[in-house]
Amino acid sequence: MLFGMRFDADAAVRFGLALAVSDDSVAAARELAAGPAQAPREVVIATKASMRATANPGVIDTEQHALAVDVQLGPQAVSLHSTEFARRLAAAQRN
Repeated sequence: MLFGMRFDADAAVRFGLALAVSDDSVAAARELAAGPAQAPREVVIATKASMRATANPGVIDTEQHALAVDVQLGPQAVSLHSTEFARRLAAAQRN
């Protein structure tokens, strides 16, 4: 239910609230998690650090958003030049 409207799994996919309908939710969750689970350790560490550095639950603040962009931009730019990024991008382009 969302905004008082009931809808099924197929409708959730149509509305962009779900990626797919699955008969085996555990298998689907494992498949979805497999990509991030294969991320390079240093990228995961940098991502978690930037999330912790910019976490301010419940606050909507444009200055906080600007800080988050500043904190996250450097590590993301560095990761774009890694061999692991190139490998994963090439694999994604083949699929």
